[in-house]
Amino acid sequence: MEKFFKSNFRFNILKSDEIKEIFNASMDILEKTGVKVFSTEAVEIFKKNGCIIKDDNIVHIPNSLVKSTLNSIPERITIYNRISEPAMIMEDGIIHYGTGSDCPNFIDPYTQERRPSTSQDVINSAIVSDHLNEIDFHMSLSRASEKSPENHLIHQYALMLKNTIKPLIVTAKNKNNLEKIYSIAALISGSKEDFKLKPNFILYLEPSSPLMHSKDVLEKLIFSVENDIPLIYAPCPMAGATSPVTKAGTLVIALCDSLSGIVLTQLIKPGAQVFMGGVISNLDMSTLIMPGASPEFLSMSVALTEISRNLKIPMFSTAGCTDAKTVDEQAAIEVTDSIIFAGLSGANIIHDLGFLQSSLTGCLELVVMSNEIIRKMKKVFEGIKVNEATLMRDVINKVGPGGNYLLEDSTVRLFKKEFFFPKLFNRDNYENWLKKGSKPLKDRLNEEVLFILENHKTEKIESIVNNKIN
Repeated sequence: MEKFFKSNFRFNILKSDEIKEIFNASMDILEKTGVKVFSTEAVEIFKKNGCIIKDDNIVHIPNSLVKSTLNSIPERITIYNRISEPAMIMEDGIIHYGTGSDCPNFIDPYTQERRPSTSQDVINSAIVSDHLNEIDFHMSLSRASEKSPENHLIHQYALMLKNTIKPLIVTAKNKNNLEKIYSIAALISGSKEDFKLKPNFILYLEPSSPLMHSKDVLEKLIFSVENDIPLIYAPCPMAGATSPVTKAGTLVIALCDSLSGIVLTQLIKPGAQVFMGGVISNLDMSTLIMPGASPEFLSMSVALTEISRNLKIPMFSTAGCTDAKTVDEQAAIEVTDSIIFAGLSGANIIHDLGFLQSSLTGCLELVVMSNEIIRKMKKVFEGIKVNEATLMRDVINKVGPGGNYLLEDSTVRLFKKEFFFPKLFNRDNYENWLKKGSKPLKDRLNEEVLFILENHKTEKIESIVNNKIN
């Protein structure tokens, strides 16, 4: 367990009675208003288990069914890396950070120009994630836009596999895509049975807020559950557009959308590995974009995580994204805010590191900066150990008034463990900073990205497996 970081702190926005009110409101909506389900197979599963089906495939889910299925969701989920080592453990308090996926644009690390993303960006993003210690899982960050729209996600998956051993969270265009990705993952594991025991990827799915579930999404959900693929069911409601203008009303929609899909997973197979989630923000009424760093985004993300903890469902949340167009002061502030609040919320999987321009542009410098912020944040979240050894009464008595601790054995022995040493944040005195070129953080980040791309070596896939993937 030592390799998995567990936060000892919690930041709460909702009171316990407010969580209960939001949950009860969601139960009322699911039972009285219902959700629209575009899959005949899913409708039949709901119907067989006591749901009322009305015209246009509106499914009304009884409160009792929601509550009974919640009891079968596993509270602890383990995800493995490409070489079948446990890499992520999802249980209360353990947090994991990783990138986001599928940005249509990318900041070229060599020219710093914004351009359409390519397969090479998929490769570079995986290499950078593989290198950085605080990145626990990888999503594509970029998009293989030059490939066929029908198959580019399969191509991306193969490129990510070859360039990082870390667990992957993937998207799939349709069930056929997912079947091909799953067959590769089983090959990596050794067999389908081995994959069931040690899953090495998670599928990301989105319902259509408000209160709709598309045929393609539900076909992928059903296939995932039947083949023991862990999945995230994460709505993306926008307050004032696809959900009510109030934060509480938006939380109700997010919970309805997520829970209705989660209930379906447990009806298919009790104990199916599923994560509650939500990329939950507001519509900016002046620009008509969905901001990825607004205070509404931060507060609702924390609140939804509180609700998931209350329901004992592992949580997928968001951080490391910014509405800035480049890695500037705005980006640094917004990324730091979201990383800290997501960590304090206790969400288990925290994605979207590296997103510029409200999730439209991927940026490796932003991923590297996020890694440094997470390192610093975790040092704070370690807390302060208070015991007889750390109080150091004997050392204080020995040094006495006006003394100096610099050369004490305890200082020499412990300072590397006790103190945080930044790699990219500059602490030089002014003169040394000038001698080293007085480089701003953005330049240092770019230098680090280029160093990684030119020097990092990912553990290779066995040649026999590699040939089959190709």
